[in-house]
Amino acid sequence: MPDIEIDNQTAASFEQWANLFSSHKAFSHPSELHGGLCGRLAAGSRMDARDWLALVCEQMGLPESAPEESVDLKEFMTRAYDQTLELLKASDMSFQPLMPDDDYALEQRLEALSCWVRGFLEGLALSAGA
Repeated sequence: MPDIEIDNQTAASFEQWANLFSSHKAFSHPSELHGGLCGRLAAGSRMDARDWLALVCEQMGLPESAPEESVDLKEFMTRAYDQTLELLKASDMSFQPLMPDDDYALEQRLEALSCWVRGFLEGLALSAGA
């Protein structure tokens, strides 16, 4: 499996998320998982690492043991959670939803936007019911 690194100071790019999803043969869209995380965090929910990684596995269609079997997955998603929370709380409004950049076809960008919004709304709804 390829090493997928993210800088501790900046959010991971769509390509990094997509590469991770591809390397694990995930059946979901990275933007949907990110949107779901953002919806939960925006609603005030917080998850410990175990719960977050269980959600990651569920959304990606992976066995619950995947984070222990793949250090890359565990480290990437743990950092992604922490970075997303920090960016949402940042006073400089630096948060951006996980989307492909303008080099991608419009259809792919629209699909990512749709997936992110669906995930965000689901995250909000699940947090409201908790």
